[in-house]
Amino acid sequence: MGRAQNSAAIKASTNKPVHYVFDTHYHGDHAYGNSIFVDVGALIVCSESCAEELLTKGARMLTNWSDKAHPLEGSRLELHILTFSEGVVFDDGTERVEITGVGPTHSNGDAVAYLSKEKILVSGDLVVTWTAGNNLGDARWRPWPLDSFS
Repeated sequence: MGRAQNSAAIKASTNKPVHYVFDTHYHGDHAYGNSIFVDVGALIVCSESCAEELLTKGARMLTNWSDKAHPLEGSRLELHILTFSEGVVFDDGTERVEITGVGPTHSNGDAVAYLSKEKILVSGDLVVTWTAGNNLGDARWRPWPLDSFS
């Protein structure tokens, strides 16, 4: 898709401006669409560790991408990033989003977002149901942040 098509696709989903996009971690299915949002004026938000992994492992993975079923034509590694070490809060007086780093877990730079008004936790791939679960090369078994909830 071209820049104009991407902008139209975003506008078809919302009539509000997109100011921030949160990457829970660096994996391609979470970060390779960043450039689409940056092109319409958004700033990418992720943990410092996520940004480091995006620039190293993520860059290598994007360069070597060969999945013909999911082409990444026009996608580029996007470096317009606002990073945090432990967390960051966005609060406009109406909505509040609390982003907290919890890695290393699924990757070194995992983070979650909590929408306090809605009581919604965005966990990325920390909580998954697919067969492989978190048996990936990046996953760290201990300390797992959700262990304290069992």
